Amino acid sequence: MSKGVRLAAAVTLVVSLVPTQPTAGGLGDRNHLHTELAALASAHPGRVGICVQDPTSPPICVNGEQRFSLQSVMKLVVAAAVMRAVDERRVALSDRVTVRREDLSVNIQPIADIVSERGSFETSLGDLLRRAVVESDSAATDMLISRLGGTKAIQAFLGESGLHGIRIDRTERELQTETDGLRWTPKFVFPERLEQARKEVAEAKRQAAFEAYLTDPRDTASPPRHGWLPA
Repeated sequence: MSKGVRLAAAVTLVVSLVPTQPTAGGLGDRNHLHTELAALASAHPGRVGICVQDPTSPPICVNGEQRFSLQSVMKLVVAAAVMRAVDERRVALSDRVTVRREDLSVNIQPIADIVSERGSFETSLGDLLRRAVVESDSAATDMLISRLGGTKAIQAFLGESGLHGIRIDRTERELQTETDGLRWTPKFVFPERLEQARKEVAEAKRQAAFEAYLTDPRDTASPPRHGWLPA
């Protein structure tokens, strides 16, 4: 099953616009803009949610009532939570961390190559943050989540920031294995064991797990309700 192709069917597009011709009411011709956005969404072969908003007007949305999987966009949310913790002096970007084999995650995790070669890798919290956002490193992301206190701490940050339409319920380890019809277990830090386990999942079970994932409200966002991440 090509999960990457299927996941492309669930896309959330959020745009912040400043009108080229400002009006007293904010965005100009709202009906015309909605028509254009609807055409843009219809032209895509998948399910698309779009919301456009300026600082003075309510959002204009297409499929705005629907929820969309965050997938790796969750790494941006985790990064924002880390920076809030830095601002509050609960952590520092210079804090030293050691990445070991047992800290590894699944799928995209370039840091795993370093750990495999050296046995462990000492770096900083700031470097983990960079790897999570720039390289989409799942191991770095899961370590950041753990450092902050787990996914409940990330969800608490979202609530405190007024971002009630976003849900971060699972780590990358948990989400990506459950989507394949598996449950995360420590032995999966070895990629070959994870791949073998994936091969042993019956196709019907894997398909059912993926279909369940597509309708699961966990780890999703709704375009009009999530607001803007705090600067």
